Amino acid sequence: IFLRIHANGGGAAANGTLTMCMTPNNPYNANLYNSSYSLSKNIVNQMCALTGLKNCGVSTVDNMTGINWCKTPVSIIEMGYMTNASDDAFMASDNGQTLIVKGIANGVDKYFGN
Repeated sequence: IFLRIHANGGGAAANGTLTMCMTPNNPYNANLYNSSYSLSKNIVNQMCALTGLKNCGVSTVDNMTGINWCKTPVSIIEMGYMTNASDDAFMASDNGQTLIVKGIANGVDKYFGN
């Protein structure tokens, strides 16, 4: 698998975490859609279960080079919004970082059936 970890941006009211993968019609690697979607869904669900952040689900996109050129299942993880004071403080805290990482790890474990 390939994971890209990011912090999102938007308006001050935007909050929560989401993951991204390709659409089922991606012209470069549509064959990875099912596995990438499963990986992304497991990660976002497990992260939100541990962190309490709003679950914004899985977004499917075909305009990210970090997704389009992958040859293995891929997920972009948007941990929260840097533009939201609450999300930003949570991501910057030791506790927040620990919970985010554990949530990602739990999602990966669940994806692999562990």
